[in-house]
Amino acid sequence: MTITQDQPTPEVASATLAELLRFSLADLSANRAGTLSDAQRNRLTTQFRRAVAINGALVFFIILAATTLIFFGSQHSNAVLLLVGIALTIFNAGLVGVTAQIVMRHRADTAASPLLVQEGEAKRILRMNPRTRTSAYIVQVGGSEIRAAKPVFNAFSEHSRYRVYRTAGSKQVLSVEKL
Repeated sequence: MTITQDQPTPEVASATLAELLRFSLADLSANRAGTLSDAQRNRLTTQFRRAVAINGALVFFIILAATTLIFFGSQHSNAVLLLVGIALTIFNAGLVGVTAQIVMRHRADTAASPLLVQEGEAKRILRMNPRTRTSAYIVQVGGSEIRAAKPVFNAFSEHSRYRVYRTAGSKQVLSVEKL
């Protein structure tokens, strides 16, 4: 089910996109020139380090758990412990793959490659999932969809023209300007 909304809600109408997306005029100026500002680069690096640290800790503890389960499973001839240990090892390999994707996206985001710039009329779409009864807030600008939090979704004006600056790898929204 797709519902199009025309008016922002009153509680968020005063909030600007700059406040909600945490960018400054200096960030916007750097984005217009096709580069990241120092503040944006630092924010992306902080997000990257946090994600890698969490995934690294998970990988370590899963290795520990899998090794322990496989050891006790083989010592006591317990097939269930052995199979759970093997399943954890396979899961851990997937987690290492996700971590590698995070590293590649960060490199693409912070490389000297140009930013993605999308320009066009904004269309706000609220997608409801009938099975889970959850909402997805989507803003379409220039033919591409941006999944947004509700306050950001409400800050966009329907049928107004915007220019959106995004990173090349992860497609994170860096800054937005109303034209």
